Amino acid sequence: MKILLVVRHPVGGIRTYIRYVYSEPVMADVQVAVIAPALEKEDVTGDQLQSGNLVCLHTGSSLMAIGWSVLRNSLGQRPDIIHSHGFTSAFLVNPVAKLLRIPHIVTLHDVFL
Repeated sequence: MKILLVVRHPVGGIRTYIRYVYSEPVMADVQVAVIAPALEKEDVTGDQLQSGNLVCLHTGSSLMAIGWSVLRNSLGQRPDIIHSHGFTSAFLVNPVAKLLRIPHIVTLHDVFL
């Protein structure tokens, strides 16, 4: 399974979530491409993710740069599912997911604060 993970603001809690979820043995056969500005694989994985199934795709921090990166990756790699972290990421991903009929999961963080 291929997952496209889109993170507009790769802060501590989101990095921890990625590390915990994708280090589980059940995720060993899952390929994860992370679109995030200035995020290195080591920033996310530390030493916990040994399977090599996570690839970080660097993008600029502008909304346009992230949006184009999502579109290019979705057209080229055809992920099985797109997972957005945060409202802004979901806003950028939703048109692409709808257009290409790719299932889209959104995890919202502190929306009401």
